Amino acid sequence: MKHLGLAKRAALAAAAILIGTVPAGAQHVFSGNIFHNNLPDDCRAGETTPFDACDLLRNLFIYNDEIDPQLADPYNVEAPNFIPALTSPALGSNGNVVVPVVYERECDDVSCPTAPPWALIENVCYRGAFAPAEAPWNGGNWLAGWTYYNFDGEGRTDIDYGKPLVIKTGSIGGTETWTSDNNYLLRGIVSVEDGAVLTIEPGTVVFWEKASIGTLNVARGGKIYAVGTAAAPIILTSDQEPGSMTPGDFGGLVMNGWAIANCADCLNGESCVSEGAPTLLHCGDNDCDDSGELRYLRIEYSGNEIAPDNELNSFTFNSVGNGTRTEYLQAFRGSDDLFEWFGGRVTAKYLFGNGGWDDGLDW
Repeated sequence: MKHLGLAKRAALAAAAILIGTVPAGAQHVFSGNIFHNNLPDDCRAGETTPFDACDLLRNLFIYNDEIDPQLADPYNVEAPNFIPALTSPALGSNGNVVVPVVYERECDDVSCPTAPPWALIENVCYRGAFAPAEAPWNGGNWLAGWTYYNFDGEGRTDIDYGKPLVIKTGSIGGTETWTSDNNYLLRGIVSVEDGAVLTIEPGTVVFWEKASIGTLNVARGGKIYAVGTAAAPIILTSDQEPGSMTPGDFGGLVMNGWAIANCADCLNGESCVSEGAPTLLHCGDNDCDDSGELRYLRIEYSGNEIAPDNELNSFTFNSVGNGTRTEYLQAFRGSDDLFEWFGGRVTAKYLFGNGGWDDGLDW
């Protein structure tokens, strides 16, 4: 999904999914929203100049402090104001009220008759990612408090580096909990195996070791419950020194499930091979599969290239079923796709991607 048409970009914003991208190698910090995937082909010649006139004219969802400083934030603000400009199509208005409709989804009423409430489509009475501020039913800024923008981590204060460091390697079996009174370092590939359950407490910080391409995999049948809060998000970030954090410092999060995918004959027992992790298999015949819950989780500086043209994504969902809850997730400065889905039935809400070097959303 390298280039989204205008109608699709509008649909993404209306679904409360925010995506911003910066060309590879760009050394520019932006403080507003950029609602598009990659630059148009005829603008790529100027990739080292991130936001030229060509880019600005072709992408109507851009709001940037170079153009309009009305809502701009200073450089490297840790709690930026990501609400778009008043004229942005991503911001709802009283003139853009949508009459709520009742949606019926095959996965909910046929495949999964007992689908959990978070798997249902959520109706809103406005167009855009945010309700208009003056509306009585305004939901507020759902990005406030847990999202982050710090170009290379310099001067960051949201991590307590003085906590004990617990190094994790290899496989996780049984039940395990990572607590917020420790910091954690993932060395190499760490896998939550079939039948195992990993719980990560709110406010926990997990570092990924760059030297060993730290990666967290959840195998088919494994579960992860990484449930933060707006006040205490879970942070998965680079182990490099603040000020030296860059996209591609580590792998990413790869979740694998038993839902249907079209990359193999799942229903007859074939399996799909995961992008970026050839030893991981996914797909099956259970669209109701439950791989756990991710909420208020932020992944920063991911996307290591494990082979030429084979980079890991920030979030990879392989055949994940709709019993899995994925809400309020931020992918920040990943060198490959920020969010990518391969088959499956998982429902995602309130996704925010910014600073990525490849696709914002891909499936």
